[in-house]
This record gives sequence, structure tokens and C-alpha cells, in this order.
Amino acid sequence: MNNDQKNAAPIFVAHRGASAYAPENTIAAFKLAHEMQMQWIECDVMMLDDGALIIHHDDTLDRTTNGCGAVAAQNLEKIKALDAGFWFNQQFTGESIPTLQESLDVMEAANLRAIFELKDNGSDHERFISTVSSVILAHWERQGHTPIVFSETKELLKNLKAKMPGRDIITGVVMNDWHENEIKHLQSDGINIACINHEVLNQERVHRLQDAGFEIASFTVNDAVIAATFIDYGVRYIITDYPDLMQSQTFYHELANDN
Repeated sequence: MNNDQKNAAPIFVAHRGASAYAPENTIAAFKLAHEMQMQWIECDVMMLDDGALIIHHDDTLDRTTNGCGAVAAQNLEKIKALDAGFWFNQQFTGESIPTLQESLDVMEAANLRAIFELKDNGSDHERFISTVSSVILAHWERQGHTPIVFSETKELLKNLKAKMPGRDIITGVVMNDWHENEIKHLQSDGINIACINHEVLNQERVHRLQDAGFEIASFTVNDAVIAATFIDYGVRYIITDYPDLMQSQTFYHELANDN
């Protein structure tokens, strides 16, 4: 691990918006994260049957809407008729699933940075990447910040980079588990960031990844002690459901003790 990696300021990222306080991956959650002084949002991008890009995490609609069935089989008209807020709290009744463009409009107006996680929901990869790359490029040109794109599916990231020759887009692989040969695979795939489940992340793994040249992100960190410990290790991106966690007295106390 070099000094730049160790000393780089941590970046706090609102996981699907302020998702502890508002329905995940909705405009309400993104706006609330901004109100809580977050500068970064993580959100999940999927493609529908008609080619529309929406912000949604699960392969099915059942958990976070009043609909049911596979997301990939829907069209935008059907998606927009669903309620994506009532399941979380009655005060969010009528909140809809946003499109990627609707979300970008909010983020750009608030000068929020975004990490886009591409979800492989069984849709056509070539069509998905062709569509999402044009939207992300337009966003890049308007806002001026280099986009960061994550996915569990390395093929999507590889294809996205191929669609943007000469562009230094930043990519990250999402890992729920740790495998001993993971670093070699990440290097061969041209990945920039390792985004790792906090439950399988430790200091030795952080240092191995950093020595190999990767930045580290960790999800979903909802404990102030863990957040402060990971920052001390050199984890760059702390992804959390609780934006206010990073403003808590417990967090700053732990961070001061670690330093």
C-alpha cells in the first residue's frame, strides 16, 4: 500500500440513496441523501423489455413495489404505474420507480456524484450496454466528472469499456465473497475498484488489493466502528444506508482513536 492510498480522503456513498430513511432507489431517497449532505449516490441500473433504463435492484418487482414478476419482462408504462414507496412507509405512497435519466436530472441539479451498478437481469447484454453507454457519456459531458460503474458481471464492464474507447471510465467489480485468486482475475479484466462485502473484508485483504493497485469500496457499512476501522485500513469508498452515520459522534470518536 502506498502513501497516496493510505492518505486519500474517504468517500461516503449513500447506498441506493438514503435507503434507511426512504424507499431505496427512488428520487425521494436521492433527494434525502443530498439533504443529509452526501455528495455521492450509488444506484442500480436495469433494462426493461422495451429498452428503457430504470433504477431498481431486484430481478423481480415483489419486494419494493405493489407489482410482481420479473423486471426484465416489463415495459416502462407498466413500471410507471407501480407504487415503489408504500412498502417502505405510508408517507412515500405514490413514489415511482425512476428512470436512469430522471435520476441523473436530480443528481446533476444537486451536483451529486454517482456510482452506477449495472444489474444483469437477463436482458440482452449488447443492447443494454449500447443504451446505457450513450446515457452515461451524455451525463459525463454535462457534469464533467468521470463516471464510476460497478457490476457483479465482469462481462458487462468489459463491454462497457469497449463501447467507450479512449475514455478513462472507472469500473469496479462487486464481490459478495472472497476467493484467493481474485486479485489475478481483477488485474486481467482491467478493473479499477474492488467493491467488497464488509463481512469478508479485513486489513490483510485490503492491503493485498492496494499493493496490486486497486482502490477499495465496501458495502453495506452501517456501523460507525466498522466504518472508522475500514478508513484506517485505507478503504476509499464507504457505502452506507445511513448517511447520517458518518456525521455521528460515535464515528468521529472511533476515527480519532484509530488515528
